[in-house]
Amino acid sequence: MRNLLTLCLMTLALAAEAQMNRYVCVTLDNATKRCGELISDDGRELVLETPNVGRVVLNKAQIILIQDADYGTTPSMGAATNLDDRAINPDRSLQATRYFFAPSALPLRKGEGYGTFSAITGGNLSYGVSDNTIIGMTATWLGAGVSAKQSFRLNDNTHASIGGMFQLSFGSGEPTMFPFANVTRGDENLNVTLGVGYLAGGGGDINSPMVNLSGCYQVSERLWLISENYYFANPAFFPANYVVSVGARTAKPDKSRLFELAILFVDPVENALVDVGLVPLPWLSWTWPF
Repeated sequence: MRNLLTLCLMTLALAAEAQMNRYVCVTLDNATKRCGELISDDGRELVLETPNVGRVVLNKAQIILIQDADYGTTPSMGAATNLDDRAINPDRSLQATRYFFAPSALPLRKGEGYGTFSAITGGNLSYGVSDNTIIGMTATWLGAGVSAKQSFRLNDNTHASIGGMFQLSFGSGEPTMFPFANVTRGDENLNVTLGVGYLAGGGGDINSPMVNLSGCYQVSERLWLISENYYFANPAFFPANYVVSVGARTAKPDKSRLFELAILFVDPVENALVDVGLVPLPWLSWTWPF
């Protein structure tokens, strides 16, 4: 009898140890996905040790699916099975390759892409042909063309990129070119980017060197604060030397998209007739990852 009891206790202990050594991906009822080593499960709460954000405690009432996964899997890897998972991925922001309009040096992964539309600048479509190369098509209110960006990983926390945009005017057919280079410090949810560019074209009428400083700060799994700021040496499309902006990006899993809202503060070029100071303009844009 004593041997039988000992055998039963050993069997229960081995079963519990096997349960706790599981690596799982958990999907919540709000479409958030968490992946990590299963630390404990008391029937009310489930504790995971995740590779990116450390230990997390999940309410069992919010869990709709638990899947076994390979050790080290994150929501942005094979466990991310739908667009909603990618749009609100807690470990990696899908749309980290640009701010409102300005590009960061961060790349898309091969096969990822997004389409975006802005009430001010128009729309564009971008696609990652490799883990470091993005190509795209652009259509502003002034013209249409193509874009490209090549990223370089300098170290674990720094990327650089070069790229540009080429467009033909809808009216005159004159080309407009915008080569740029930038450096991004930080990860995809918390970063700052310093960039330089040169807007030229319009038959020689456009000649505008510029400097850009932008940053992104993740507030929650679905909210990022963004600031995008410019200095134009010879203003072209905006009749202003300075453009400063502050706003936010939100993930909407029910609509599988991101929404950006900001205020641009434009400092118009000095006018001999009137000094109007900073002029606020609203920025609205929508992003659809795929």
